[in-house]
Amino acid sequence: MTSIAAAPKDDQKKIRFYQMAASSQSGQQLEFTSSGSTGDHVGGGFDGWLMKKVPYDPTSSNKDEKVTVNSVRIDDIIHNKIGPTDVFGVEKDSLVPIDRLFFLKVDVQGFEPHVFSGLTDAIREKKMDFILMEFWPKGMDLVNDAEEKCILGANILQQLYDSGYKLFSMGTVSHPKSPKAAQLYGKTVIPRSDDPLAFCKFYYEIEEKNPSDEYHMGYWTDVFAMSPDARLPEIPVSGLGQFLLKF
Repeated sequence: MTSIAAAPKDDQKKIRFYQMAASSQSGQQLEFTSSGSTGDHVGGGFDGWLMKKVPYDPTSSNKDEKVTVNSVRIDDIIHNKIGPTDVFGVEKDSLVPIDRLFFLKVDVQGFEPHVFSGLTDAIREKKMDFILMEFWPKGMDLVNDAEEKCILGANILQQLYDSGYKLFSMGTVSHPKSPKAAQLYGKTVIPRSDDPLAFCKFYYEIEEKNPSDEYHMGYWTDVFAMSPDARLPEIPVSGLGQFLLKF
């Protein structure tokens, strides 16, 4: 908050807080399982280590607790249909209307399909220059009770491709306790627009080729999406900016 207070007033007018959970619809009450860790997630209990759904047990010795969070479509935020829950240093009526976002980060422990369902307008209208999302096929399938592997994850990639976004994947990621041989799959795999399903299934194939009785979390990556209308400085300073300028 100190850095916000020190920012110029014009910059403060662009900062707002939404104590809501991004989802496919606005105005719903979503249950959130929280332990104060990076494994906090929307929905009922699941064991992230065993990758199984488990009933929530308030008498359990673990630190998980259930909280209820209001949901919001990010489309509704970008189109200024829903205002912030809080602002800092300025009056709400003096806020600069949102027109587009420069950068969106999505890392919601398997709830990504719901978040991207609430971004259909923004993606089609290219309202976001850059998107970085965690792409965890096994987590998405578990959380959403998918009947078939990878359909949900592939649909997200296709949604971005259809609107002209260019996609880049980071290195393959897994828990440190995953099989050592599987950790060698750290190479970058560029998603292909002609077969997003095959890209998604690649992360299942790593597990199939490196079976383990103890490790079940699977493998994942971060996918970076760049809009065809992305705004970049003429001479980017960072290495990433210089790389993206080639596209």
